[in-house]
Parts: sequence; structure tokens; C-alpha cells
Amino acid sequence: PPPAPAPPPGWGQDQDRARRPSAEGAPLQVEELALRSMISSREELVTVSSSAVAADEAQKALGQMDNEAAINQTELQLSIQELEEEEEEEEEEEEELDS
Repeated sequence: PPPAPAPPPGWGQDQDRARRPSAEGAPLQVEELALRSMISSREELVTVSSSAVAADEAQKALGQMDNEAAINQTELQLSIQELEEEEEEEEEEEEELDS
């Protein structure tokens, strides 16, 4: 494997400065806090967006269940209507035969 790239110049110095309490370390601490804040904001956005996706999927599932229930209800009504029509026809035929 190729050798690992060398760290950028001054790489270790920045880390040492961040650990030392001094006037020079203050900007690094502010930058670190800003970065942490940005990271936590993004994590919150990911959490909120994943919750929104889950809610949307649940709503779609409920909508699909409502559609299926409506279809089943319509099929039931149509089959009842067909049975009633058949019974009426049979009664009419019996009346014609009786007369």
C-alpha cells in the first residue's frame, strides 16, 4: 500500500493551542463551539425530517387502508343489491306462476 499522506503543516500545533488556556486559544474554542452547534443543528434536522417521513408513511398507510375499506364497502353494497334484485325477480316469477 502507498504510504499515508503527511499531516498538513502546523497540524499538531493547533491541537496543542486548543488545549492551552491563552488568548490565542479563545478563537479556537469559539470555532469549536460553533462547529459543535452546527453539528447538533444538523442532527436535529435529520431527526425531525426522519420523524416527518415516518408520519407521512403512516398517513399514506392509513389512506390506503381507508381506500381498501371503501372498496370493500362498495363491493358489499353491490352484492347485497344484486341479491335483492334476484329475490325480487324470483318473487315476480312465482307470482306469475301462481296467477
